[in-house]
Amino acid sequence: MRTFIILSAIGLASVCTAQQPYPLESVMRFQVWDGSGWTNEISVLPGSRVEWRVTVSYTGANTNVFALGGVRYQPTISNWDNDGQSVDQLAPWRNGGQSGEPAVGAFGMLDKAEAVGSSALDDYGRAGFGTPGMINAYQNRMTSFTHAGGSGGAPSGSWLRIAGSFVSMWPREDGDPWTVDDGNRVARGVGAGQFQWNGSESHPYFIAGTQDNVLLRQAVTLSADSGARTLELTTGEWSMLRAGGVGSADNRRFISWYDSPSDDSLGSYRSSVSFVPATIHVIPPIPAPGAIAVCAGGALILARKRRR
Repeated sequence: MRTFIILSAIGLASVCTAQQPYPLESVMRFQVWDGSGWTNEISVLPGSRVEWRVTVSYTGANTNVFALGGVRYQPTISNWDNDGQSVDQLAPWRNGGQSGEPAVGAFGMLDKAEAVGSSALDDYGRAGFGTPGMINAYQNRMTSFTHAGGSGGAPSGSWLRIAGSFVSMWPREDGDPWTVDDGNRVARGVGAGQFQWNGSESHPYFIAGTQDNVLLRQAVTLSADSGARTLELTTGEWSMLRAGGVGSADNRRFISWYDSPSDDSLGSYRSSVSFVPATIHVIPPIPAPGAIAVCAGGALILARKRRR
């Protein structure tokens, strides 16, 4: 009986000291262009090019929230084809993946028309919310990492992951203890944030609004491999900003928003976030009616039946 009472007390203490999560009041959506609108699912042929983007919205009841503060995230694409003669490819990053909004002005960013548009671009990147800067000096240039078979701490399977150049390892979902490198693998993910004030004046690049804020645009050209597969574009809480610092067990993840005109801390109102993935179904072409497959010398040949 004494042992049971001690264990129960320990369990009760653990429950009482656990941190309550931030309210679930944000949604991050991954979307693909289907030729007429942004959607979360598309079917295409091998070798197709698909435009895609990331947006974030506030969905809560706090009517004082009026603009995005800050967020970190790392887009992933599952079932990534990275071997053979034909492979999946992302479009080039603008300015080699370096971008931001220092005092001298924005650089390497998509402008508003490019961010909200759907036409193919020569190069891609972050849209509008350029703080913090993603530059070589911070080991944070936008970089695409591939993982296969659990490499770099990734889940099983084949993946593409987008983050700052420092983040070669897949970030941990939790850490005991949470280390400096653990923190940097989150902080140097893809950043989206903004300051409300520039000294005593409104910041020239401040963007108000809480719905469908476009954070990133990119495009993928799929390999010509003929196998059917489905790619999922998404991310997870493991890539989001974390409440606890080095050595802390507080693993709450969040997006920050502005809910006060006087706030200049990249937004002090925090919420947790849900994710809506996008899927790309790669479907091989169907042989024309009347065609038959003939195996000759180990090669697959399509031949049309002669009409009689």
